[in-house]
Amino acid sequence: MSFIRCFTRFYVRLAALLHIGILVPAALGQDELEVELQKLYQKYGRDSVTRKVLRDNPKPVVATQAHEVPEDAFAPEEANETREGLRLFKAQPFPILIRKTYSDVTAVEDPSIADPLRTVDGAKFSYSYDYQTNSSQWSAVGALIAPIKLYDSNQAASQSRMSFDELKFVPSVSLNRVTNDQDKSKEVDEVTFRAGLFSTWLGTAGPLRRLILSGYASYATDSSFDNGIVAGEFDLEPIMNLPGNKTFYRIGENGSSKARRSALIEFHWRAHLHAEFGDHVGDGPVGSSNDKDEFFRIGPVAGLQLDPFLLQRLRASVDYTYLVGVSGIPSASHNFNAQLSLILDRNLDTQHWSLGASYQDGETPLVQERVHTFLLSLGVKY
Repeated sequence: MSFIRCFTRFYVRLAALLHIGILVPAALGQDELEVELQKLYQKYGRDSVTRKVLRDNPKPVVATQAHEVPEDAFAPEEANETREGLRLFKAQPFPILIRKTYSDVTAVEDPSIADPLRTVDGAKFSYSYDYQTNSSQWSAVGALIAPIKLYDSNQAASQSRMSFDELKFVPSVSLNRVTNDQDKSKEVDEVTFRAGLFSTWLGTAGPLRRLILSGYASYATDSSFDNGIVAGEFDLEPIMNLPGNKTFYRIGENGSSKARRSALIEFHWRAHLHAEFGDHVGDGPVGSSNDKDEFFRIGPVAGLQLDPFLLQRLRASVDYTYLVGVSGIPSASHNFNAQLSLILDRNLDTQHWSLGASYQDGETPLVQERVHTFLLSLGVKY
């Protein structure tokens, strides 16, 4: 009997130790998971995280419903930004971005946006030949950007103020080149080198959810590199919790079986403040400007993107810039740009290649060269 009693006590103690050894780590793991989920909720909002889970993990979400596991548990840990850019080799320390403008450093990082490339425009290349006048025209408009991350906070966003989240050093080179054999007045010749800082702030301040601040030291010249403009540029962009600003807003479900792009129209809008100041250097003016005085211009920039636009492979966008000339010439300038693009990629979410038609009317940034063109082009973005 004593042997049976000893064996019984040993078994009870062993079972208790196993019980503690299994349940305690599981509880700790659950606490860590809960902390990570709360960070995602605070940084992006519970609705955004849930939409991201539903779009990217439809099967796991169905499984969680059967076992009463929070569907948010399948939210990805890595930011969308890791899928951006062109990487020539595996150990490349930072991506190379091919975009339309220098300001397309990164997309809005809301997890409900399945692909970060969706919110930016690609570089445009086109060629045309007029058999009536035996003349040709080609154009290249784009930017090569190399964002280098200096700081990235992993802390949850504050619910009462804006907190510093990310800082990048961003060198870039932009090209705006249009040639015409017959009409030299339609030509554009601009090369702009920039280097600056791009930062984001996260938090909650009324409708404000994200604040993007960027500043650049710029040098604008032409293909001859004889003359130029030394300038500084500053951009301030608020991202608010309003329909279509923080993420795409859907209008008209089209019954598509795909989780993404299941509406006839999804729109996304942005608005920011742009300022530029500088002076001309060299023997003569750059571009079509005849003024060499110092200048300072400031004004709003607004853009609206429709993706998809009635058809799944069709997207449209409109951008408008208006700058008030505080000093220098011109006293005021504007730039209107409208474009329609057809996605060529097999995967609709990548949008690396597209065919497009664009119309531009106004003055170019910094150089203020007059542009009034309609182009059919091939678009490339990474």
